[in-house]
Amino acid sequence: MKLNEMFTRKNSREIDVEVYVSTAEEGRPVHKRIALKLPEGTTIQDLLDELDKEKIVGKGFFKKLVKSGKFFTLLVDEKRVNLPDGLEQKLVDNCKVALITPMAGG
Repeated sequence: MKLNEMFTRKNSREIDVEVYVSTAEEGRPVHKRIALKLPEGTTIQDLLDELDKEKIVGKGFFKKLVKSGKFFTLLVDEKRVNLPDGLEQKLVDNCKVALITPMAGG
């Protein structure tokens, strides 16, 4: 390996992240647990983008949710993340992320 390749090669380390989503989409409750392998250095925003890319809930759901300003709870390892500043928080290996929105009900 050449010296310049050592410094330009992308970091290939991954972290394990468990995600729990509890929300409603089109009036139907959605409860999902997802285990992901993500690149080291992944932020909460990166995670939400990946969940949208994989259409875990619906097309662009998380992007719309963040932009809407509607109340929802975002926890990383049981600690509340303040938004929007917390979107740049980096995730660590074996962390648990929960995203919970209020659901209307009777």
